Amino acid sequence: MNIKIRLIIIFCIFSAFSGYSADSSRYWIFFQDKQLNDQLHKGSKSNPTYPEISGRAMRRRAKVLSSSECPDIYDLPLSADYIKTLEDMGAIIIVRSRWLNAVSVRISKEKITDISDLYFVKSVQPVHRHHIQIPLPLPDLMKYSHQQQDSHTLEYGGSFSQLDQINVPETHDLGLSGEGVFIGMIDSGFDTEGYRIFSQTKIMNTYDFYWDDENPANEIGDSTTQHNHGTMTLSVIGGYQEGVLIGSAYGASYALAKSEWISSETQLEEDLWVAALEWMEGLGVDIVSSSLGYGYFDNGFSYSYEDLNGDVCVTTVAADIAAKKGVTVLTSAGNEAMDSWHYILSPADGDSVIAVGAVDWNGEIASFSSGGPTSDGRIKPDVVAMGMGIYSAKPDPDGSIHYVYGSGTSFSCPLAAGVCALILEAHPELTPMQVRNALRETADRADIPDNQYGWGLVDAYQAVFYHGPFLSDLHFSHDLMTSSFQLEFKIQAAKQVSESSVRFYYTPDGSELQTLSVATIVSGLSGQYSVSMPFMPDLDQFAFYVSLNDCEERIYTIPKGAPDILYQFSAEGKERIPVRLRLPESYALLQNFPNPFNNTTKIVFRLPEAENVEIHIFNITGQRIDLLLKEFLPAGEHSIVWYGYDDDGLPVPSGLYLCLLTTREYNETRKMILAR
Repeated sequence: MNIKIRLIIIFCIFSAFSGYSADSSRYWIFFQDKQLNDQLHKGSKSNPTYPEISGRAMRRRAKVLSSSECPDIYDLPLSADYIKTLEDMGAIIIVRSRWLNAVSVRISKEKITDISDLYFVKSVQPVHRHHIQIPLPLPDLMKYSHQQQDSHTLEYGGSFSQLDQINVPETHDLGLSGEGVFIGMIDSGFDTEGYRIFSQTKIMNTYDFYWDDENPANEIGDSTTQHNHGTMTLSVIGGYQEGVLIGSAYGASYALAKSEWISSETQLEEDLWVAALEWMEGLGVDIVSSSLGYGYFDNGFSYSYEDLNGDVCVTTVAADIAAKKGVTVLTSAGNEAMDSWHYILSPADGDSVIAVGAVDWNGEIASFSSGGPTSDGRIKPDVVAMGMGIYSAKPDPDGSIHYVYGSGTSFSCPLAAGVCALILEAHPELTPMQVRNALRETADRADIPDNQYGWGLVDAYQAVFYHGPFLSDLHFSHDLMTSSFQLEFKIQAAKQVSESSVRFYYTPDGSELQTLSVATIVSGLSGQYSVSMPFMPDLDQFAFYVSLNDCEERIYTIPKGAPDILYQFSAEGKERIPVRLRLPESYALLQNFPNPFNNTTKIVFRLPEAENVEIHIFNITGQRIDLLLKEFLPAGEHSIVWYGYDDDGLPVPSGLYLCLLTTREYNETRKMILAR
């Protein structure tokens, strides 16, 4: 068989295709381990040497991981010894992936066999290469306009139709714009300097992973069209120029990554995409939107349709790891429906990835929009949004910008990603799977999902309220006369709130929750309320939640999950940060996982109060072989990894071992089986 592999910049609607050369000198080299024992000796047994992770990333991870899992084994750096050995053999390191425990390298094919035989190398595979497609202009019959009704707050210009179809203007009218949400965009480049459409776009971080600098726009050596695609997708989600074009999440903050190099003679590699994703997660992004898709065609190299199962393609594996760390990942489904391949593109096959297909202005599936299922039978795409006749901003080589209509799932993806930002602005406590559920379960085919539309056309307004009412317009004030604090807030609800049911619960310092009476200032679906509370010299530990009933007697808490999850204010006082303050009610030593295990296993335990904790490992004869932990720890859930070494740092043989947790009040033992 012959296999063609290509990277598709997905708004290009045509089927011309360049061939693929298998004569590659760029490879992924996957390691067996990370030399964890050495890293543990450099740090401590309970705290190996982790790289610095941003506070924002740690707060986002805390929504899905316990404190003992932040950071985790994915964050550990690669073995410096392994990398040095490869470099000594002539390998040039391109990308270092902590998540995949792998490096991509440039090296001659003759040395690959020797590298494959190294004891620390798990596997070697070529970095998959793809050819860019050249965009064709959209036919005139697809260029249309849709007059905006006067009932909305903003004037959307040519972008009204693409937003109105998914009820974004109605959601913007609630005051939502994506503010406080951090979005990462991975694309071919971005040209934003000096253009009015991006003058209000909050661009926090940029990086060019091809040229290894912080300039995401065209540079010497780039094609003149290099940054066009990324600029266009960014305008669809983050642009703002009233009366011309408004993005679906114009108030969000952005990190921009250029991960590809476009040239008519150059093939593009997937490894830079993985590097960009890991970089963005460390920055603390809440959402990643990527309109780059990796397709696999029947001609003989590497992936096949059977590999499209969510567990094989490296971009998919990386995307799912990001989701496990609390990042909502969206990607274009692809434009392959009319090609021989037909199916979605990686990483859209990820089980934690939101794949976005495209419909026309009538809500009918676009002829090019890739469908499912994945090879293991899951429905894809997840949702659809408009992907035909999308209005966007395109830079010109002369330094100007003009507005064009284009088509492809490249555009439906950022539209949907913007809706996810509106959901997270309303409910910052939500996890990626809760965001996905809100998007899917409120789409127009949620009752009959299929492999063309997925769960159907996105409905931003319904999705924002899927998990219940939310708070907005929070304002703190200090009453000097009474030495008290006043907090005013709005409750935005889809149905009328029973005003007498509204309750406010708070803790000034993480102690027991207290209840305050709530005064109604303005009634209605956007009711305004206030509470007065005693003066607190320090608001750092102040946390709260609100409960209420709607007119149909449904009970809600804000945030969702309260009182296990409460809101705190950020240092600037503008953002609500969800925090988990509920502590374990009793001691527990959980069963290690995995068990049996090969090299490493995780031991999780819970403390209802701060304690001196020791964890010992014994062999079956009762001989203590390792003091794994001896520390004073706060109340909460904790974990530690045992790497199968004794006190002297030597690997222990296969067999049955006992894990003993001991505190002043509690002792518990679990059996563990090591099978090397």
